[in-house]
Amino acid sequence: MSTEEQFDYVVVGAGSAGCAIAARLAEGRTHRVLVLEAGPWDRSIWIHVPSGFFKSVSNPRYNWGYVAEFDESAAARRVAWPRGRVIGGSSSINGLVYVRGQREDYDGWEGSSAAGWGWAGVSPYFDKAESGPVGVSDARYTHPLCDAFIEAAERCGVTRVRDFNGPRQAGAGYFQLNTRHGRRSSAAVAYLHPSRHYRNLDIRTESVVERLDIRHGQLRGVWYRRRGLRHFAAVAREAVLCAGAIGSPQLLQISGIGSADVLERAGVEVVQDLPAVGRNLQDHFASRVIAHVVQSRTLNEMSRSWLDRLGMALHYVVARRGPLTLGAAMAGSFVSVEGSDKRPDTQLLFGPLSSDDPTKGLHEFPGMTLTVCPLRPRSRGWLAIQSADPLEHPRIVANYLEDEYDRRLLVKGLRFARMLLDTEPLKRYVGGEYLPGNKCVTDEQLLDFARMRGGSIYHPVGTCRMGDGPDTVVDSRLRVRGIAGLRVADASVMPVLTSGNINAACLMIGEKAADLLKADQ
Repeated sequence: MSTEEQFDYVVVGAGSAGCAIAARLAEGRTHRVLVLEAGPWDRSIWIHVPSGFFKSVSNPRYNWGYVAEFDESAAARRVAWPRGRVIGGSSSINGLVYVRGQREDYDGWEGSSAAGWGWAGVSPYFDKAESGPVGVSDARYTHPLCDAFIEAAERCGVTRVRDFNGPRQAGAGYFQLNTRHGRRSSAAVAYLHPSRHYRNLDIRTESVVERLDIRHGQLRGVWYRRRGLRHFAAVAREAVLCAGAIGSPQLLQISGIGSADVLERAGVEVVQDLPAVGRNLQDHFASRVIAHVVQSRTLNEMSRSWLDRLGMALHYVVARRGPLTLGAAMAGSFVSVEGSDKRPDTQLLFGPLSSDDPTKGLHEFPGMTLTVCPLRPRSRGWLAIQSADPLEHPRIVANYLEDEYDRRLLVKGLRFARMLLDTEPLKRYVGGEYLPGNKCVTDEQLLDFARMRGGSIYHPVGTCRMGDGPDTVVDSRLRVRGIAGLRVADASVMPVLTSGNINAACLMIGEKAADLLKADQ
């Protein structure tokens, strides 16, 4: 049994870009817009309290729970790749750190044939998001260890900055977060919640898209399953895939769009042989330096004290301030570990807490963490479906640290982090190194440590690359090559990773994509 309805636009995936696109298309009240989201509504309190990130990011109700294949370059481990499966997508479960990236990132996109995606073409959309629906706030909680980290960075030649999204990214300071008045400003909160009352906007949760219906190079509609029933949404104008760097290429491949070899192995009929689908996969791989702390209280102790927890809860309820307003990192820096005269190539994220796995609780000892993340990795991976089942996860091959440049940068970054810990005033708080530990001295030992203990910080992009040429999936207007009426707009279209956390760029992509859709109609 199945039902059929018709919509002007269908948006698949209510993540950062999808929420923005749906709200912008519906705001004129003239077009009927359907949003299909596989996950539930964002009703959990832990989604909206910023520090709830540590609970929600690993909750299988809100997380697809992807895991990359065994990776020889990462000590043959399988690295977890959480992605949002809830209204708001990953913006509802991420670490909230808001970073636009560097203008050179976007000029590089345009230089690689993504016309109109240079800094001049994208900066108005950052402004549009930030000046309207999206909350971007300065830190509402500071800590003496963060202040000491920033001052130590200054003594190492790193300029103090107030706003990493201002004219100069290079420097050290507190991060801005996707919050407003101490609550998470997810894409759902920013765009969909205010638009829910629109009669022309239909938002359907718990809706798993099975495949796209394509006839003679033209998208007809979208098949999806909801509450045990199969439905068909006919598309009068266009459908936009916003399912992310994993979901969007997976859905293209399931629908017969991708490399013929991949599709045939999965038993899927080839509709459009597009080898670039699922290729060009990039992600930020990071490693941590953890130190014992003396002469200062950290969040490790505060999280175990019922009196501290009560105080934090009251502070948050009354003033929307305190530790519960924290994201995944409080302070950080953007530096060049290759040379001071170059643009930043490494991000460091600092927090007055430590854990072997933050989703399983903090250490019993006082600790602080410096996470080292090379910004523009050169290693490339890929993903491919294993069958036509939309609920079977695709194979994800990250190939972390495959490129020598990535290995070199990560080791230099770890050495830079150690230098900061050995610099006053941060040094006075260090009671010894927990990880990598004093026995880890040589470059080879540091690299082995990173292979064994490093991991994703959840920024996969690039699998539906935009631009011109045989290595792209969509053109500069985000239209899928060879298929009329179908676009992709999310992190998967990025030709190259941006320099920092990617949610800001995804919101920008959504805003710009909505204008492209309107202009082309």
